[in-house]
Amino acid sequence: MKHHKGILLALLTTFFTAAGQFFLKDGTGQIPIAGIINISLLIGIVLYAGGAVVLIFALRHGELNMIYPMISLSLVWVTLISYFLLNESITPARIAGNALILTGVIFITRKHRAAKESRK
Repeated sequence: MKHHKGILLALLTTFFTAAGQFFLKDGTGQIPIAGIINISLLIGIVLYAGGAVVLIFALRHGELNMIYPMISLSLVWVTLISYFLLNESITPARIAGNALILTGVIFITRKHRAAKESRK
């Protein structure tokens, strides 16, 4: 169960950081409060910090060599956010790259699980 908790927390980390990226991007087009920051930038910073805290807990419950590759899923979420919320274009190469990331994460987590079970 500890292993699954680490995976779920790592996945949550990727959602926090991808959402943080969206708000940072959104904040770059807004008028700053007090000359340097605006609400979107502040939300982005808070989400990034929240993602870091969640990552610490993920690492407590999982192995680094399995948890950290999952962080690359943030790239997939950012691509989807960029397309659906920011109307940015996605090239076939980007789609292929995201598919490779997803495949790699699935491969790493499955191989890791199989190796742990064989050690029992």
